[in-house]
Amino acid sequence: MDIRKKKALLVRKVERLLVGKVERLLVGKVERVFVGKVERVFVGKVEKLVVEKVEKLVVGNHVDANMVSN
Repeated sequence: MDIRKKKALLVRKVERLLVGKVERLLVGKVERVFVGKVERVFVGKVEKLVVEKVEKLVVGNHVDANMVSN
């Protein structure tokens, strides 16, 4: 096996792992634990990040901690 074939195989394996794991995590964990963890993760991490980042950009650094933590 020459080096190019090895690299191509590695790239394919890594891509398959990334796509597999990410999609499996999204589809699997998100849908499976929809009410509990998904909402917590979405409302917690995603919205918190969005709210914090967007509002910091819009309002400045005055983000109400209570609003973000809910």
